[in-house]
Amino acid sequence: MNQVNTKRFFLFPLVIAIVMTSLEMVPFILFNQNISGIPSVLGYAAFWIISGIAVLSSFIVSYYVLQPLTTRSNIKLTTILAAFFLSLLTTFLISQCLVFVTNPEYRPRIEIYAFPRSFFTSLIVTTYTYFAKLNYLKQTYELEIEVLKKQNLESQYEALKNELSPHFLFNSLNALQAIIGENQAAAKDYVFHLSTVLRNTLQSNVNQFITLKEELKLANSYLYLLNIRYGNNLKVSIDIPDEYQSGMILPLTIQLLVENAVKHNEISTARPLSISVKVNDNGKLTVSNNLQRKETQESSLGIGLSNLVQRYRMLCGRDVSITMGKDFFNVELPLTIS
Repeated sequence: MNQVNTKRFFLFPLVIAIVMTSLEMVPFILFNQNISGIPSVLGYAAFWIISGIAVLSSFIVSYYVLQPLTTRSNIKLTTILAAFFLSLLTTFLISQCLVFVTNPEYRPRIEIYAFPRSFFTSLIVTTYTYFAKLNYLKQTYELEIEVLKKQNLESQYEALKNELSPHFLFNSLNALQAIIGENQAAAKDYVFHLSTVLRNTLQSNVNQFITLKEELKLANSYLYLLNIRYGNNLKVSIDIPDEYQSGMILPLTIQLLVENAVKHNEISTARPLSISVKVNDNGKLTVSNNLQRKETQESSLGIGLSNLVQRYRMLCGRDVSITMGKDFFNVELPLTIS
């Protein structure tokens, strides 16, 4: 793809070089003026070739400075000015070679117009390269959006896979079986929350963003199931001030982060797991837990957390901060206040 874009990028400069150089030659050919010290045909050819090389060289310099077909470098004013002046210098120096093939009678005229001609050429070249860079960034962004949509579907599939995996259902049904004989009301409540979790997962792609208040409601059903499964061995504390309840986040964000903590950490009476959900002093949603990794990790595609980071970067234009210490794991997410 880059090779195709490079060919397309230099196709326009080639046409411009031919047109500009040819237009310069038209007056001399029409009035039969031999501007070269070399016989007419060879003189015109030499003049045309040197002028064309000057224009093409200007494009090459501008291409390597602005890098219009990459996303690695930012478009800064200093970079644009550097591209312009280097292009101007290249065009001017190569144009000076015209003096060696120009009839002495026309050399003063060539020398006078060398700088204005180089300036005009460099201005066109830099402008074209700059807009080529903007167009490439736009196309790249649109492509990343399409990739994100695909990854979003994969993320939804991963959520379904985790929720409906045999391991998840086995433990959920075991917990249900344990309480049916003791408390039928609790069993009905458990089934209700299990169905809610599955329904929320299936409907999670309806809205791109939801309020933090709505997200907490979705997470409560999942937390209830975890409480049935782990009891007091899992402690989840949620402290969200009222002024942040209207903040917007991606659906199932809290459930995914809680699930990530449960999946990768040991949970037992001897080593209970504590998960904290709160808003820090910087106004970011923070989900943290004590770190006590399992010796044997459950199988996973490993795209859940990384996909969440990419979606926040693309949809919000902001990064998710992940910090891991010796005994803690912390995730900070941007929270947009509505």
